[in-house]
Amino acid sequence: LPADRQLELQQRFESMTPDRDGGRDFRLEFRAAPTLGPNALALPSGIVVMTDELVLLAEHDDELVAVLAHELGHVRGRHALRQIFQSAGVSAVAFALLGDISSVSALLSAAPVLIEAKHSRDFERDADAFAKKWLDENQIPAQRFDAILCRMQSESGGDADSPIARYLSTHPTTDERVRCETEP
Repeated sequence: LPADRQLELQQRFESMTPDRDGGRDFRLEFRAAPTLGPNALALPSGIVVMTDELVLLAEHDDELVAVLAHELGHVRGRHALRQIFQSAGVSAVAFALLGDISSVSALLSAAPVLIEAKHSRDFERDADAFAKKWLDENQIPAQRFDAILCRMQSESGGDADSPIARYLSTHPTTDERVRCETEP
């Protein structure tokens, strides 16, 4: 993205985070990521990374603000740290129960995927709720959030269809999260 566009969005992001959350400074960074596509992610440190592809996909800056609010929900909920601790906990319990590394390795190659996927979906729902509340408090229509998620789904080819893919997914289906309007 051009530097002036990045600066414009960084200023908007800074207006969303005037207070420091537990001493954390928030920072927005941009990355070109054609293989990842339109997306954003939050790091435990308060850094939010938004892909250039997401910025280009948005039809309105409030759509980007909605995604940023969602990512702030992840940071404030400490979702990434909680996931790390949960993964470490599963490893410790498996080792304590099974006692040997080869059994632990076999279990850890499958079980945490199922456990983490469920927790990830719960974290996504929590971040969605945070974003929608933030949007409401700041007089931004929740439809901005819906619109960008629906466009992201369309861009990625839609949600996985199989029950197994849905079960293993780290995100709830888009249909569960928002209502996408289909064109006639």
